[in-house]
Amino acid sequence: MDSNQNKYDEITEQLSQFPSFTDRRDKEAIRQQIFAQMKQNEPTRQYKPRKRWIPLVSTLLATTVLVFISFLYYTNTNVLKENSTQQDAMEYATEEETLIEKSADQESGVQSNGNMESSNQMGMFVQQTNEQSMVIHGATSDPQLQFVIPVSFIAPEGKSKETYYNQLETYLQEHVPVSSNYLFEGVSFQLDEENKEVILELPKNFSISEGSTVPNMFEDQLRSMFSPYGVETAVF
Repeated sequence: MDSNQNKYDEITEQLSQFPSFTDRRDKEAIRQQIFAQMKQNEPTRQYKPRKRWIPLVSTLLATTVLVFISFLYYTNTNVLKENSTQQDAMEYATEEETLIEKSADQESGVQSNGNMESSNQMGMFVQQTNEQSMVIHGATSDPQLQFVIPVSFIAPEGKSKETYYNQLETYLQEHVPVSSNYLFEGVSFQLDEENKEVILELPKNFSISEGSTVPNMFEDQLRSMFSPYGVETAVF
């Protein structure tokens, strides 16, 4: 006991010889600094790559909306040059008057246009294709993410489907005359029809909002875009 007491007294004497120090900083500022540091050190939640299965269900949600005029892109292989840009290939070559005249020649087309004027469904659909063209299926949604807006157009066979899908964002901005919500901003697509899957390359900091609304719409748009090609799986 005496030995321990001597050590305690010795330590106490040494501590008493240290100079005194007073922290003059504002206590509230110190507290805010500590909270900020703790918040900065919290782990951020990252979106992990995963597989999502796209069922082969072709039903699209469409209700209480207006339909706008169908567009037709006529392929003319003579005007396609080697130095044509990808954007040029996606532009329409015919005007609105030509589309109306051609649809008037077909009785079914006339009836379809008459019904579309009074219906609720919204979308952009092609009318016909030829041997040198293919249909590209796109999709967006209304600003409230309540329903899918399908968009399809005819493109030349000279380029791959990925070429057109990777320019779909620009195409929708230029040709969809309504406010919409395209969820694949900056995303690149690789379509593998043989294995029935599509691979999405997501940009940095890409994330899907919490909750079920945005993830569900994300899957619905993917389904609308790629299920017509028999795709069953999306990898991202």
